[in-house]
Amino acid sequence: MVDKIIITALQDEANPIIEFYNLTRDAKQPDLKVYENNKYSLLVTGVGRKKVIDTLPIYLNRINSGNSILINVGIAGGHPSSTKVGNIYYIEKLTSDFFKKEYVFSVTDNIIIPKTGLTTVEKNINKNDNNIYKELVDMEAAIIIDIALKYLDLSKIKILKIVSDHMNIMDWSNLNIRELIQSNIESISSIIKLNE
Repeated sequence: MVDKIIITALQDEANPIIEFYNLTRDAKQPDLKVYENNKYSLLVTGVGRKKVIDTLPIYLNRINSGNSILINVGIAGGHPSSTKVGNIYYIEKLTSDFFKKEYVFSVTDNIIIPKTGLTTVEKNINKNDNNIYKELVDMEAAIIIDIALKYLDLSKIKILKIVSDHMNIMDWSNLNIRELIQSNIESISSIIKLNE
């Protein structure tokens, strides 16, 4: 059993974390993109609801995760008046456009990065919609949490999001996701370490 479970949607989100923790691909799980060492295990789910539903339950069933801490790390769109591109945020409240649920996460004084809310949406948001969402948006967190709660208590789940855009990107090919994660790796590792 691993102490920390890290979930990303994209390989580019995962790669700096894989390097930082010196994780290696788990050959025993060729059907999933799992990287691990004796303390950490990272799953790359793929983007969107269906990919998370197709991968995360299989993974959590295999790794006996009951006492682990799960951290979802990834990029998110942010509202231009309340977030800055490149900044990392600790999610204290999560809502969803398709589950009519709200999750509130515990926050301790030790968390020194800014805190905000997150909404999981089903499709990319463009600049015409960014007045609807006042904080952050992503496409996976609510599904990850909904599945993870079948295995873990909410107090053992954390979400960290790095703002990649202000809901205004039309061409994603120029976005350097790896660099966004890499530039925040110390903050990511400090939050993970808080939960040891």
